[in-house]
Amino acid sequence: MSQKTTDLLKNERLRYILIFTIPIFTVLFVIIFSIVSGGGQQFSNLAQAFIHGHLNFLSPIGGVGQDPVLYHGRIYWDDGPFPSVALMPFVALLDLFHHHFYQGYIQWVMVVGILFFVFRLARILLYSIEDSLILASVL
Repeated sequence: MSQKTTDLLKNERLRYILIFTIPIFTVLFVIIFSIVSGGGQQFSNLAQAFIHGHLNFLSPIGGVGQDPVLYHGRIYWDDGPFPSVALMPFVALLDLFHHHFYQGYIQWVMVVGILFFVFRLARILLYSIEDSLILASVL
């Protein structure tokens, strides 16, 4: 490394700025990308169909990793209905405002909830606070 680079890294203020801004921007990028991405919304689309009284998708779905079943000209989902049933209240609420519910809206709430659950479980099992935080962050 050049002398100029090492002098910049020795600057304590710049180090703190880098330590805090890089993870914040990374997390924001991941959250925004997961919300905005339009692919893989089959559970939300199926919940929309359930709300309208159908067991089949209302519009054609496709994409990598999706396995729709064509039966008598209608498209059905071959997986179980539970994720779609769990999303129905959220889909119905946003349907009132004519807005599509993306699965990414709830994904981060669930991730934070799971991390909190693991932390609390580790504390109940008498792990120290530091060990509980490490265990929750590693998952």
